[in-house]
Amino acid sequence: MSMLGNRTLGVTYPLLALSLTGSPFDVGWAGFGLTLPTLVVYLPAGVIVDRFPPRLIMLACQAVRGLAALTVSALLALGELRMAYLMVGAIAEGTMWVLYTVAETALIQSLASGKTFARAASASESATHLAVMAGRPLGGLLFGLDRAVAFAGDAALFLASFLSLLAIPDAGRPPGTASGADRGVGRLTPRSLYREVSEGVTALWGNRFLREAVAVTAVTNLMVNTVITVFLAGSADISPAQVGLALAMGGLGGSIGSVGAPWLFRRLPSLRSTPTLFLQVWIWCLALAVAAVLRPPYSFALAVLLTGITGSLGNVAIRLEELGKIPGDRIARAMSAHRLVVHGVVCLAAPVGGVLVARLGVADGMVFLVAVMLAFALLFTARWWARGRRGRGGATAPRRLRPRLLTSLVAGLHEDEVSPITRK
Repeated sequence: MSMLGNRTLGVTYPLLALSLTGSPFDVGWAGFGLTLPTLVVYLPAGVIVDRFPPRLIMLACQAVRGLAALTVSALLALGELRMAYLMVGAIAEGTMWVLYTVAETALIQSLASGKTFARAASASESATHLAVMAGRPLGGLLFGLDRAVAFAGDAALFLASFLSLLAIPDAGRPPGTASGADRGVGRLTPRSLYREVSEGVTALWGNRFLREAVAVTAVTNLMVNTVITVFLAGSADISPAQVGLALAMGGLGGSIGSVGAPWLFRRLPSLRSTPTLFLQVWIWCLALAVAAVLRPPYSFALAVLLTGITGSLGNVAIRLEELGKIPGDRIARAMSAHRLVVHGVVCLAAPVGGVLVARLGVADGMVFLVAVMLAFALLFTARWWARGRRGRGGATAPRRLRPRLLTSLVAGLHEDEVSPITRK
């Protein structure tokens, strides 16, 4: 319900800005207010979540989000809403959403055991994609009924989420987390903030799989969101219903991948590590090539369906690694650093897509994106191959005794295979 409320507000805030002023410029400002916290709040959010019980933070976030949505609804009903108030509400929603999502992962780690991590991570990922599919049309529907009703409906969603959180047992902080008093909440200074953020980044960077996953996820996120921008720029001759259906395929693919992830990882445990990244980059090359070569909108729908499936598999694998390998007192800070990168690059998608369409056109812009994705896939494949070759002594062995290319690649993909997940 929390994610559903966020996705509906992602539609209703820009629509409300347009209805208030009629200015596309203000629509952009509303969207900016929602996304700005993604760039500036993630790192301090990780520090905050690692200091306090995650459920307490989630409850506070839902209370603030519900109050903000209810305030906007009341101001609309009274005819007193101004653009400045709307921006305050949008920034509050974006900030609380970042804090909530970081705290959610910490709560999962504190409640789940090693055997249930996969199920919990899959459920969280599935909820995200279902919210994407349902939230945008729901936001448009509610806004069409009445502007004040749309925001009152979001407030009701946050209230329901708040009440559901009350039913969850308070497990305290993740294992190994020091209390806020022990870590000196009152003495939080720029220097201590920098030190604690650095500890989270170090925990993330020290895990080779997560380090590579950050690069892969950042590039693939940028690619698919840029493709969406290019597709929308060339969709003048496509009906709105077809455009909406094509975009919804990404959420459908994500739901399929996240639901099937526990079953797949049980039968093929090695896919919980680097092989998933290998599959992801090459399937995304195929998906982007389909979107570039075949006729839209169906080719685009197939492309985002494929990227949704493989992307969600990768996300579940990443979440499992974070939950199982990063200590409880650093999980939020490590995850916030990860999400800052992979969500931050999405902000570049719209301007990059716009430049490509303006300079190259829709068709050539798509071809350019395929070429970039292919170059990235080849670069990472060569990296994994070289790692496997070194690990098997192929770099120093006589040429006739060196392992075959495929053998080295497989060895490189499995060198850091994930061991059975245990709580730290």
